[in-house]
Amino acid sequence: MKKNFFMISFVFFIIISGAFIALSVFTQTKLPSITFSTLTLSTISYVLWATSPSLPLKRDERGKFIIQKSLAHTGMLTFIYLFIFLTIFYFKLINLDKEQILLLFSSLIISTAFLSILILNKKY
Repeated sequence: MKKNFFMISFVFFIIISGAFIALSVFTQTKLPSITFSTLTLSTISYVLWATSPSLPLKRDERGKFIIQKSLAHTGMLTFIYLFIFLTIFYFKLINLDKEQILLLFSSLIISTAFLSILILNKKY
């Protein structure tokens, strides 16, 4: 039952995000800020669905190792994201508000953390 709930919520958040993106394309306005949050929630739902029987949240050695490696990968990618966003913001390559950049940055960090848990859970 829990695994089905994660898949249903994943599909729901993807549909909502797609609707926001389609709405902004058809009206030719900027992307609503809530789109980043719903995409992040869809990523979290997918990772929880994919790792549902073997979540690495247990206090055994494998779970601790996966969490430590995931945090290390997320930390390194955070610096890369920060460099990219500072470059984009400095040279004004993309016209985004500061609010949208912060929401996109935080969404990328959260999604990276969960996706690295998924990848490392499959690897180890």
